Amino acid sequence: MTPGIDDNEDARARMVSGLWSREIYRCQTDYEYLSNTYLTIQSKKSIATQKFAWNPVQQVLWEKMRAQKRKTGKIRQIWGKPRKVGATTLVRGMSFWLTGFHQNRKSLLVTHDEPSSIEVFVAQDLTFYRHLPKELKPPSNYESRTRLSFSHLNSEVSVGHARDANVGVTQTYDFLHVTEMSRFRNAANVMNDALFPTLSEASAYEDNDWGCSVAVLESTSRYGGTWFKEFAEAAMRGENEYEFTFIPAYLHKDYQRPVPEGFTLTVAERALMALHKLPVTHIVWRREEQPKYAKNPSMFRQNYPLTWQESWVLPTGTTRVMSDTMLEAMERGLAPGKRMMVDERGLHPSVGGAIEVWQRPVDGVYYDMGVDIASGQGSDGDKTAIEVIRRDTLEQVAECITSTDPASKEFEERIYWLGMVYNTAQIVPDVTGGWGWALLSALTRLDYPAIWQQRNHMDARDAMSQKMGFHYTKQSKTQLINNMMLTVTQHRPLIHSSYLYQEMVAFLEVDQGEWRAASGSTDDAMNAYMLALIGSADEHDGRPVIEAAPVTRLHTTKANSFSLAQAIEDNNEVPDARGQAWI
Repeated sequence: MTPGIDDNEDARARMVSGLWSREIYRCQTDYEYLSNTYLTIQSKKSIATQKFAWNPVQQVLWEKMRAQKRKTGKIRQIWGKPRKVGATTLVRGMSFWLTGFHQNRKSLLVTHDEPSSIEVFVAQDLTFYRHLPKELKPPSNYESRTRLSFSHLNSEVSVGHARDANVGVTQTYDFLHVTEMSRFRNAANVMNDALFPTLSEASAYEDNDWGCSVAVLESTSRYGGTWFKEFAEAAMRGENEYEFTFIPAYLHKDYQRPVPEGFTLTVAERALMALHKLPVTHIVWRREEQPKYAKNPSMFRQNYPLTWQESWVLPTGTTRVMSDTMLEAMERGLAPGKRMMVDERGLHPSVGGAIEVWQRPVDGVYYDMGVDIASGQGSDGDKTAIEVIRRDTLEQVAECITSTDPASKEFEERIYWLGMVYNTAQIVPDVTGGWGWALLSALTRLDYPAIWQQRNHMDARDAMSQKMGFHYTKQSKTQLINNMMLTVTQHRPLIHSSYLYQEMVAFLEVDQGEWRAASGSTDDAMNAYMLALIGSADEHDGRPVIEAAPVTRLHTTKANSFSLAQAIEDNNEVPDARGQAWI
């Protein structure tokens, strides 16, 4: 008999046949019991660990999930919350419970970036596993900072992040947990194109049957996280299958303090208590905590909101570039387009096509195409955006949001052929950086016939220049934005892209003459759209024209018929389809 092995086998036999077998069964069927009895979490106040004892917020959220499962057979939850109320920990524990104590469960955690995904997984999932009593611990055949696998159960937990273009692909998941969604820079694409399609639709209604599909989306609020906000509010209106819950700060015990002797309320505090039905213990906590945010009170409201609306206040010292009236005008046309790809044959449907099309090219119509090129190939969410609009109506007809390498032949040809398909659309590229110049060089090499140029109206002769593309300066950016605002106000142009709309909502003026996307958002599509609008600025009376040093732009006089197919037949000699003339 080998020392130790037989002892372990005897212990395992006793576990299976006796006390521990009953304990394992109870843990399998009762997540709340497992959590409060055996799971260990890292303490918020020290480097030590502590028992996972549920707080009132976690209890509420758990009951919400159980009730929805009984009603629909699935769990589809979206939560808005303050900081550090334990919502993420509750879901991570549930993920560990389902994969470590049940068969055939595949769970995916997604955060906004890779360091955060690893941090959450190591601090929670691996902590659960490593501190579990050995009698309960399921054997793991693989453990790393991004994956925990239980081969005997055919179950596993893995992690990903929103900046990974391949997150979730080729898999089907029974459990999807997305945390801090408001920090996603490309939430619409990540969720709609990558994550939602991977989610199983399995259902189970009985309390002890957890073979159902689970999806929990949760986040604190950040003003740039507009997709999360829009999706949550759609859930409130019953427009998707998700159930929305907002957790006000005062519900969490950590945001309450004992009432000191002699404590008296101010008039403002009494009004706040009456409005939100707050306990006085929360007021005591607020009085202690708020002075830390004296220079940025909006951040306090964002971190510890009392209402869903309060959690989305603008950062202090900023204003939104697009007014509510403008946004309402832009919102009316939002709709999904058709996914397509483009090449020398034209536009054709493709499930994974990079181009979203709402309207195919119309004979005799001029189009303008703005191109905002990604600054690099890092994983920070920066993308190249292409927006195509009709010149006569200013309606958005096509969009491409891509991570394709701007130095690649594929990238150059996509822009070239997209422009050609849309009746030799006038391309307005941002050429401020190196990639812009590279694109301009490629289009010139390919003899693209319609590249936008600036005109100097201060020159009596409107002197010509060979300088092409849009060059960003503080002055030109101001004029670009002013043109967009005036266009929207006067013409109410239709846009269809939710991606573009979300960027419009989160586009802020920080100081007079300084604009940027809110934290957690992007402005790639916004910039491309504004460039496209500038391309047609001369065609609409009353709209300003961008001024520059003595340069001019390619101007169109009248439309001629153009057939892409005929051009190909003619040895790829593409005619100047729009009768361009220098003025």
